[in-house]
Amino acid sequence: IVFQFVMHENASIILSEDEIKGATLDILKKSRLGTIMICTDSQHFVWPNLKTAAKLHGWEFYSNLERKINISFGPKQFVLLQRT
Repeated sequence: IVFQFVMHENASIILSEDEIKGATLDILKKSRLGTIMICTDSQHFVWPNLKTAAKLHGWEFYSNLERKINISFGPKQFVLLQRT
């Protein structure tokens, strides 16, 4: 599953009172074990809420905030998730 430059632009639909909702929440709840989600965006303000919801529904994550080395190309913000 790939969310590429859609979360920041649609934050008002995805977030409600700082919680993930709608189709994004349904994906987190209903995806099969082993599903991988790749999220890229120009901003990262949705990531803390996405990580919280993902962890609650059995996902592990890694994002640019956890990496030690910056990459000089590609999206500035990302989150990689896998349902385990």
